[in-house]
Amino acid sequence: MITTMIDSGLFDGVAPDEFEKLKRTLKLRSRRLNAGEILIDEGERMDAFWLLVSGRLQGARCYQDGGIDLVQFYSAGDTVCLDVVCTRTRKSLLQISCVRPSEVVTVDYELLSSSNVRGAVRDTIAKNIVRLLADESMRKQYKIDVLYKKSMRARIVTFLLHMAEKVDGDSFDIGMDREQLAQYLGVNRSALSHELSLMRSEGLINFSKSRFELTDRFYIASNAPLSH
Repeated sequence: MITTMIDSGLFDGVAPDEFEKLKRTLKLRSRRLNAGEILIDEGERMDAFWLLVSGRLQGARCYQDGGIDLVQFYSAGDTVCLDVVCTRTRKSLLQISCVRPSEVVTVDYELLSSSNVRGAVRDTIAKNIVRLLADESMRKQYKIDVLYKKSMRARIVTFLLHMAEKVDGDSFDIGMDREQLAQYLGVNRSALSHELSLMRSEGLINFSKSRFELTDRFYIASNAPLSH
């Protein structure tokens, strides 16, 4: 529902009555997506971005040989392609597709930054955009940190430690199945499953489907081969 958008980080600090005016000014429209549906393809130019109200989306690079490099996932409350519409070209580098049934709200970037939006509200939203773009930059840095590692175990551990840091706990749901995790880490799925089983047998982690637990985060961080 569009009314739940006020909980999005984009509108932090915007009073409910001002938000009601914004909904009319921005001509917000909702769209439902089915699993597997593509929201935007690589290379497409865009004049709007989206707020993910419910469901889950993924951003990926797709190659001619059928290979996929999963770059990131989007969960409810996230902005999608805000960073793209803030560039000069406004061309998406990723294919954004639906992982499971989702609802998005389209936000016209030009209307959002126009004089039709009251000055104080526009300034508040501009500050929120800067913060959201900084958060997006950090997520991309996490991905770089993972891919920088050469060994599979180092990539797994780096990813799991980032997840633990994000939730500030040792137990978390990564929101990915094994195939998606393999694509995100840039490794072979069978080899990934073998390495995860080995790490569990060594008492480093426990897991069930997408739920993981670090049995001793300090030990893992101190002894894992994070540099190679």
